[in-house]
Amino acid sequence: MPANFKKISKLLKNHYENTFKRHGPSSAGVDWGDDESKANLRYKKMLALLPDDYVTREYTLLDVGCGYGGLLQYAQKEQIKLRYTGIDLASNMISWAKKHMHNGEFIEGDFIEHNFDERKFDLIVCNGILTQKLEASFSDMDKLAKNLIKKMFFVCTKGIAFNIMSTYVNFFSPNLYYKHPSEMLVYCLSEISQKVRLDHSYGLYEYTLYLYK
Repeated sequence: MPANFKKISKLLKNHYENTFKRHGPSSAGVDWGDDESKANLRYKKMLALLPDDYVTREYTLLDVGCGYGGLLQYAQKEQIKLRYTGIDLASNMISWAKKHMHNGEFIEGDFIEHNFDERKFDLIVCNGILTQKLEASFSDMDKLAKNLIKKMFFVCTKGIAFNIMSTYVNFFSPNLYYKHPSEMLVYCLSEISQKVRLDHSYGLYEYTLYLYK
């Protein structure tokens, strides 16, 4: 993995381990603020990737940057059955998830670097990781984001979903990764899949992209 990617991974690992240490298994613990309803909205948008027959079929889902397993908690509350796997850099989050979330598999590691061998997942989501760049340059974060999205699509069999900060905002924070929705849409259409859906309608300063096989 390129050195600049390793640098970003280290920044993200340290950042999220610190937020989890301060706030625990909560919206604030994954640096989304104190409003749990916004976290639940993001989970809802990720699970909108599920095909219509999810009620009668249990899909495999990989959660990239899973944190403490909040998406799995939300799915269980909504009575959505998943064969869930999460992967995250933050060791304290993964340790907590392994101890408390017994209906999922949790992997401590870097998704881009992790070797899944021939393993595939029906669906892959990345919720929040591509909204954050911390002290990394925009150029480095942009390259990492595109590599991560490509690998997500390669490892899935049906589709992926991820969210990114929109450029349609009132102000720009230097620690966040913003990408104009049309730019990311064109990239996905031209480089990954022509089966794409973009949701910019849900009231947060971000959008979610869905790419399908």
